[in-house]
Amino acid sequence: MTSEALISEILTICPPGTRSASVEDRGALRARVQALIQIAVKEGRIAEDPREVALTRKVMLDEVAVRSAISGKRVLITGAAGCVGGALIERLVPYSPALLAGLDLQAFSRAGITAIQGDVRDACTLEQTLRSGEFAPTPSIASCPRAGPARHQRTGQEPISAHLRTADFR
Repeated sequence: MTSEALISEILTICPPGTRSASVEDRGALRARVQALIQIAVKEGRIAEDPREVALTRKVMLDEVAVRSAISGKRVLITGAAGCVGGALIERLVPYSPALLAGLDLQAFSRAGITAIQGDVRDACTLEQTLRSGEFAPTPSIASCPRAGPARHQRTGQEPISAHLRTADFR
């Protein structure tokens, strides 16, 4: 199968704008992405499995800035059940946040974290989560993609301190 055929299948399973995928669709997507990665490796377009690189790379943090931003604060991690969100949670626990909560489409459980199932793109869910009293009045948010028009930015190129934002959800 070609890369183009796999991409076409991925877009058929999960068309642009799809808000969530069923368990079966997520499994099908995972299989096609893995096949797409294998093709890219064989063609020499990538030298390593990008998931492995993402999970094992060393990220240097400005310890003082991160401790100042996290210690004693209420922190909400979006995508908490995923590999990036899970890794971020592990990195933030030593900074002693007052509350560490995770929001994800999938139900999940991690020691030391308040797990919330929901979609960050759903304004109602996000607002209810943030106004629940645990996060009021100003939550700290890490990695919040498109929570609302121009409220948050997501960049993959900046250091982690750039992703630590305080937002006003009045």
